[in-house]
Amino acid sequence: MAIPNEDPGTDPDLMPEVYARYGLAMRHAQRIEFSLVKLLVAFGMSVGTYDTYEELQSAVTKLFRQPMGTLNRNLAETGIDLAPLRDYLETALIRRNFLAHDYFRERPFRTLDGQKLMVEELADASILFEETGKRLDAFLRENFEARGIDISGVLDQRKAIVVTEDGYIVGNGSAARTLLATERGEETHPHIRINVTRETATDEQRAALLSLADRLP
Repeated sequence: MAIPNEDPGTDPDLMPEVYARYGLAMRHAQRIEFSLVKLLVAFGMSVGTYDTYEELQSAVTKLFRQPMGTLNRNLAETGIDLAPLRDYLETALIRRNFLAHDYFRERPFRTLDGQKLMVEELADASILFEETGKRLDAFLRENFEARGIDISGVLDQRKAIVVTEDGYIVGNGSAARTLLATERGEETHPHIRINVTRETATDEQRAALLSLADRLP
């Protein structure tokens, strides 16, 4: 169904819902990336790649800086049979890249019909990412526990943070400016960068950011 370019009946309460669902979808996508890193590290441990704890931590830091597509290619090079997950991972990668790079540019988010479509699309994306993550985690447990490898302590689960284009951390009911550790060359939490600049945001966009912050854990 074609979506009109203009719609005077825009719902002012719906855009915060779009931002909230976008943040949730991207959080689920980053959990997939976390599981891919965990799988690569566990594989490296199983074949004796790391001689010291420092080498292991260095590998973890490097892998966290790689995008999902690169992580998928790294997995293919290990020879790990991901055939049962291949379709899920490829679909998740395409969807994640679209959300991260093109979504707000290609969707008419200033129209009521556009906002409704986005709420539905983002809900579907969350389901896809969450299901893919669960299948990947199950794959991890089954394959490495069968080899007698305990991967539960390989990495600590870290919650992703939401960041605006100009470096504001969104969460805990506020949007507070923070010098990101990544900008200092240090390791930080996985982060979701949203296509909003708080310094030049409209009152509506600022309200949407605070609404999103209230929904984040």
